[in-house]
Amino acid sequence: MNCLCCGKKIRGIKEDGDYHNWQRKYHKNCWNDRNIYYNLYLKILKIPDYNPTTLELYRKKSCLN
Repeated sequence: MNCLCCGKKIRGIKEDGDYHNWQRKYHKNCWNDRNIYYNLYLKILKIPDYNPTTLELYRKKSCLN
């Protein structure tokens, strides 16, 4: 399976064997980065005069389509 954020292949880890029906969708680093950028994205939306290019950058980094 490929990571939904970066598109690279996710290799299996030993813990996946314990969860037969569970498939990881993100790399651990991608998931952490996604959460950081998503929170920044939400904070920028609250600013009255935000920069649209910055908002678009954080939107892409947080894997929002």
